[in-house]
Amino acid sequence: MNRIILSIFALGLCFTVGHALQCYKCDLGIWNLCLTSSVTCSSGQQCFSGVGTAAESLNCNTCSVGIGGVCLFGKTTTCSITQPNCYTGLAVFNFSSTLKIKTKGCLDSPSCNMTYVNSVLGAGYSVTTFCCSSTDLCNGAGVIQPHLTVALGAALVAVRSIFA
Repeated sequence: MNRIILSIFALGLCFTVGHALQCYKCDLGIWNLCLTSSVTCSSGQQCFSGVGTAAESLNCNTCSVGIGGVCLFGKTTTCSITQPNCYTGLAVFNFSSTLKIKTKGCLDSPSCNMTYVNSVLGAGYSVTTFCCSSTDLCNGAGVIQPHLTVALGAALVAVRSIFA
């Protein structure tokens, strides 16, 4: 009787040892789509399903138009995986080096730290981009604060009244 029990136990042990769990491995997953391959798990491993996030994206200041160092229409945004760098762009017109227009936002890596020459309505200008990717909001201050705008406006009125 002991031999029969021992034989059944040995047969069961052979099936248990020889059986390994088959799982799907997601090699590349975006949204709910996944490129999968089949893998055999090692002893003691189990299949799992998990959701993760890519490397943390930077938060950057954005500024559609900034004149004289003052951002007129700005906010903060989170950069995408295709544009992972914060940047500050400085456009300088050929006819006047004092007229400088500043932009801020997110930019792709190949466009970083470059100078581009272009023209609009016959006026030539160059745009230089300066990128950073070290910390959130590394591309400088955002929008000028409303109370600072009021103070600057009052100062301009005061200066104008002195020379009027």
